[in-house]
This record gives sequence, C-alpha cells and structure tokens, in this order.
Amino acid sequence: MSENTTAQVDQRYKKGLMTPTNANIVQFRNPTVVMWWAAAIPGYGHVMLGKYIKGFLLIVWEFTVNYNSKLNTAIMYTFIGNFEAAINVLDLNWILLYVPVYLYSIWDSRRVAIDQNKYALLADMSWSVAKVDSISFSAMEKNYLDKRKTWLAIFWSLITPGLGHLYANRLPTGFYILVWFVIAVYFSNILPSIHYTFLGQFDKVFEVINPQWALFVPSMYCFAPYDAYLQCDSFNKLMAKQ
Repeated sequence: MSENTTAQVDQRYKKGLMTPTNANIVQFRNPTVVMWWAAAIPGYGHVMLGKYIKGFLLIVWEFTVNYNSKLNTAIMYTFIGNFEAAINVLDLNWILLYVPVYLYSIWDSRRVAIDQNKYALLADMSWSVAKVDSISFSAMEKNYLDKRKTWLAIFWSLITPGLGHLYANRLPTGFYILVWFVIAVYFSNILPSIHYTFLGQFDKVFEVINPQWALFVPSMYCFAPYDAYLQCDSFNKLMAKQ
C-alpha cells in the first residue's frame, strides 16, 4: 500500500474521539448481545455502540410508551398466570405504538453493530488509533488515557448503576443511567419493599411495590455493570495500542 493510500485510509477510518467527558471509539461488539440488550430496554443496544443521541431518545420513548401502555404491569400479571387481567390492563392505543419501534430498535442495533465491526477492523488495520488524543481538556473537565480496573467498574455499577460509567469517565452514559435508575427505584417503591422484606412483613411488600416501574429495574441493574465493563475494557485496549 502506497503512502498516499495509507494516508487516505487513516483519514477515512478514524478509531474514535477523546473529549473531556467521554471517549467514543469503535470496538468489536457481538451483534447478538447488542440485540439482546436492545430487547431488554430499547436504546441500550445503541448506547453500547456509542450512538448516544439515538439510544437516549429510544430510552425516553421506552419509558414513556411502556408506562402509558401498562406493558410491565401486564407482564407481571402474565408471570402469575392471570392472563385476563394482563389483557384488561393494557392500553391498546399505546401498545400498538410500542411494537414497531421496539422491533426497529432491535433490528437497527444489530445493523449498526455489524457495520461498526467492519469499520473497527479497517480502523485497526490502518492504525488510526495512534491519532486519538491521549488527553483532552476543557474549562470544566478533563479526560485522559489511563489503565482502569474493570472489576472496579463492575463493583461501582452494582452499588448504584451509572457509577461504573462515571469511573470510566463515560459521563453522558453514567449520568443518564443514574438518573433513570433513581427515577425507576423511587416510583417502584423497591426500597420500602426491601425494608418490609427484611422485617418479614411480606403483605406490605405487595401493597407498596409498583410493578409498572419495578420491572424496569432488573434490566437497568444488569446492563450497567456489563456495559461499564465493556467500556472500561475498550478504554484499556485503546491505551495499550497507543
């Protein structure tokens, strides 16, 4: 490959960008895993791939339409075998809006993952990683390449989802996950239900918990440590290649 051709490849296939608040780089991602997270909560697959605007908008859509359609409540009734209540609680005006965008989120996250995997291969072949800034400053924040412990990203995410991303300096994702987690935990009354569980007052647990919000929490709680680990690992790989 000639020097001119190499320069053109380097210019076209950039590895990513370091900013004071984030490091958005292209890395290999398993399209099936990305699809799975998009199925858990629409938008999560795109956030994994660094498509923050589309991902955040899809997450807002998920919470809005899911809440108004009472989908999670219907799922809860389905789990306990009360299929008639599940059908009656659903709002058809909202649930019929939900399905097309839900399927699109899964399909598009897989499409983007496959495209980005091809792009990541070309970026690594052209060694464009060397052109990613190792440090980025602004008046309010700074970000720099440093080896991050992946287990710490997992640990802080398990303590409170979002903290692992803040540790890895993925500030947009970290604060977004943290805010939505707090909202879901508050309106689901999970913390009071845990309190009553420790006291053995199980009748009060079922009285206070709100299944519509509570069923958001497991997906959020599992996604945060997994993605924080991947993002931290990507950060470390970027540093190792420079």
